[in-house]
Order: sequence, then structure tokens, then C-alpha cells
Amino acid sequence: MAKKGTSRRAGPESFPDTRSSVTSTPWARAPDASPSATVWAAFPGCGYVLSMPVCRRGHENLCLAPRFTGWDEDGGFAEQCVVDEAFAYRLSLRYDDQHAAPLLCSGIIGYRALRLASLTPAGALGIYGFGASAHLTAQLALKQGARVHVLTRSPAAKALALELGVSSAAGSSDPPPEALDSAILFAPVGELVPAALQALAPGGTV
Repeated sequence: MAKKGTSRRAGPESFPDTRSSVTSTPWARAPDASPSATVWAAFPGCGYVLSMPVCRRGHENLCLAPRFTGWDEDGGFAEQCVVDEAFAYRLSLRYDDQHAAPLLCSGIIGYRALRLASLTPAGALGIYGFGASAHLTAQLALKQGARVHVLTRSPAAKALALELGVSSAAGSSDPPPEALDSAILFAPVGELVPAALQALAPGGTV
């Protein structure tokens, strides 16, 4: 059981109603987010059971019988919530809630994507789309010595990318200035997939 620190609050009226596309559940749950919280009680056996082989391999996002915080259980906007220890991470006490937040949802998404991208040391990374997660991923890749090329349609995002020190920033459909060793698509635009594949060097990863 985790009890939250201070953070933004929101109610169900702030979120789109997507119940028609998900197994019917009465809307009686707090919406989800990745909270920074204090663990104040532990209860053996109260977490989720990773019963399917795909879940036990660490691909629980492909589970055929999923349960969702914010839908089946109270999510991160609740004052208290139950969290399986397999999906909880210890945060350094150096960070308060405000500064820990970027490490959670957007940070975890970007870190996982960068890890799966199999970027070679000092390799060329293309980032398609440049929002909350992508700009953190770019900084991490730069710290690791990568040459980062950002491809986005937003002028403001291009300016931020260049300010952060990327090698180039261009339109989302433009070819990067060099062949990419890896590419990460943050923009939910299907037509960018063939563009990213075409931009890859032989043996590259999208």
C-alpha cells in the first residue's frame, strides 16, 4: 500500500470516456498516473499474479487478460493505492515529488525505448516526435555519447532539441543527415514507420 505525496489532482471528467473499447467496468476508480509515494504497509499476496508465459518473460504489456490501474484498481491520482512490488521502484530521497515525476512515466517510457533500440556506442539515433518522453531520452542518449537527430513537425520542439545539443532537428518526414543506427518513434503516426526504416543503416533497429 502506497500513500502519495503532493502532486497534481484530476477527476474522471478530465479524461475521455473510452469505456466502449474496454471491458465494461463502472467508472468508480481514480484515474492513473505514475505517482511518487511513500510505502507505508506491505501485504503478502496482494499484488498481481503473472500467470501467463508472456507476462513471466517480462512482456506483461502483451497480456491477454490484463488489469489496469485507473480502471480495474485505483490509479496514481488516488490518495492511496495498491502497487505490486515488481512494478515499484525505489526513488532517491534527494528528489522531492516534483523532481521525481519526470523519472516516472515519461522517463521510464524513454529509457525502455532507448534500451530496446540497441543503440551502438557513439551511434546515430533518430527520434521521431519530440514530446515529454522524447526530450528526456535525447538527453540520456547524448550523455551516452550518441549523435541524436530529432525529426518532428513542431518548430518549438526543433528549437528545444537544438538547445539540448542534438546534432540536427528536421521535419518528421525529412531524411536525417546520416544513416541511423537506431530510431525511436514516439509520434503515433504509422506513416513514419517506413520513413524510419528507410533512414536506417544496415542492421539498424526501429
